[in-house]
Amino acid sequence: MQCTWLIDGADNRTIQLYVDDFATECGWDHVYIYDGDSVYSNLLAVYSGMVQLDKFATHNLTSLEAKSGSAYVHFYSDAAYNMTGFKITYKYHSCPSISSALNCSGNGACDPESGLCTCNAGWGGRACSEPHCPRDCSGHGECDQQRHRCRCHRGYRGSDCSQLEEEGFWELLPPSPYPPSKYVPAGRASHAAIIKGDSIWLFGGESFTPTAFVVKYDINAS
Repeated sequence: MQCTWLIDGADNRTIQLYVDDFATECGWDHVYIYDGDSVYSNLLAVYSGMVQLDKFATHNLTSLEAKSGSAYVHFYSDAAYNMTGFKITYKYHSCPSISSALNCSGNGACDPESGLCTCNAGWGGRACSEPHCPRDCSGHGECDQQRHRCRCHRGYRGSDCSQLEEEGFWELLPPSPYPPSKYVPAGRASHAAIIKGDSIWLFGGESFTPTAFVVKYDINAS
């Protein structure tokens, strides 16, 4: 099956698209969402697989924002396996959120004219969906309200201080505030990466924006 929807907002109104439910055959049934009126417009997102269904969610999906005044949604599936499908809600002059039923994820106030959220204390992010101190630092740290993050006790790491340092840990680095350029590579997926010394080499992969095929990233200098 192939289906296409064109959401056309008059007077170039900004459109918020909320993914309320999404479950398709992973890797075979896809939804493509563009900021514009065709597949030649800027690609906002591609979804496939078990993304959000009932109480299951891979992560909190912040709504997509189409600033051109139109949104083009294309669904493609093969003939092999069916799942429950998807539900995407759209609103004009609204604010980012993880749910179409809530403004600013229920953690802030929405200004419909600007489309921006003002987050309540303890919350941040475009949709006020990111707690400054997740899980109250898991009992292994204190919440630093000025820096909006957990200060972990010795031996614990992670944004919520839940990881034992001696067992290995991972950290989420904040994205660069600068737009992609020669010196700031765009995000990519399905690439190869190796660490050599203080550098990470990225090779190939897919990106929403044109980017260099090979990138050397200096870890110390960011």
